[in-house]
Amino acid sequence: VISYNVLIDACSRAAGVKGSRGRVEEGIMVLTQMQEAGLVPDVVTFNSLIHTCAKAARVWGSVGVAQATRLIQMMEQNGVQPDRTTFNSLLNAYAQAAAAGTAYNFAEFVEVLTLMKAKGISPDRYSYNVLLNVCAKSARARTTRSVDPIGLDQGMAILNMMRNDGLDADVVTYTALLDTCLNSLRASGDDDIIQRGRQIIEMMKTAGIKPNTISYTALINAAKMHGSPKSVAIAYEVYSGMEPRMRNQRTYTAMIGAFAKVQRSDDALAVFEEALKCIEPDVILFSAVMGAVAHDPKKVVRLH
Repeated sequence: VISYNVLIDACSRAAGVKGSRGRVEEGIMVLTQMQEAGLVPDVVTFNSLIHTCAKAARVWGSVGVAQATRLIQMMEQNGVQPDRTTFNSLLNAYAQAAAAGTAYNFAEFVEVLTLMKAKGISPDRYSYNVLLNVCAKSARARTTRSVDPIGLDQGMAILNMMRNDGLDADVVTYTALLDTCLNSLRASGDDDIIQRGRQIIEMMKTAGIKPNTISYTALINAAKMHGSPKSVAIAYEVYSGMEPRMRNQRTYTAMIGAFAKVQRSDDALAVFEEALKCIEPDVILFSAVMGAVAHDPKKVVRLH
C-alpha cells in the first residue's frame, strides 16, 4: 500500500500545471492497479488523490471539484471513512476552481461543512479560512455563471459559524473576509466599497489581530479600481496609518495609481519619494508614477 501511495503522491506533486487533469487520471489508474493487486486503499491513498484534484482545479476548474467529489464517494464505497483532511482538500478544490473562474452558489460549498459535521468531523480554522477563500473567489467570478450574489453577508455568516464552533479567527480569516467584501462590492458598483472594507480592518483590530500588508494593500488597490475622490481619500488614510516597514512594492504602486485616478499628481509623487526611502522601486512602480505625472513635463524631468 505504501508503494502505491508514494506513486499517487508523485502524481499530486506533478499536478497544478498544464496537463494536471491527466495527473488526476494517472492517480486513479494507480488506484485501479492497487485494487487489482488485491490491496485495499486507505485514507492516505484517497486523500492524496483528492489533493491532486484540488491542485488540478487551478487549471481545470469545476472538473477538479467533480473528480474530488467522485473520489469521496469511492472512499465510502470501499469502506474508507473520510476525515478532516479529505473535506479540507475538497474545500480547497472549490477555492482553486473559483480562482480559475468558476462561480459557486453559497449553499454549494457550505454543504461540504454540513456534510463534515453530519459525519462527526469538526471543521478547524483552516476549513473556515478556505471556505471564506471560496467566498472571495466566487464573488469575483460570479459574472461568469448565473449564481446568487456572494458578499459581506455570506462572509459574516461563515465568520459566525466559526465563532459558534469555538474557533478564533486569524489574519487569514479576516483578509479573506475583506477580499469577499471588496470583490462583491466592486462587482455591484457599490459606492461604499472602501468604507465597508475599512470597517473590516477595524474589526480585525478590535479582535486583537494586526492587519498585514496584504490586507491594507487590498483595500488601497480597491480604491484605485473604484477611482472616486472619496475612496482615494479613505485609502490614503489607511496608507498613512501603516507602519512604513509594512509597505511593499504593491502598496506603493496601488496608492500612486489611486492618486493618478483622481489627478493628484503631487501626492502620487510624494508617495513615490517615500517609497525611495524604503525600497528599491521596480519597473511597475516607476511606470505607475510616470503615468501619474505624465501631464506635467517638470515632474517628468524631476523623476529622470
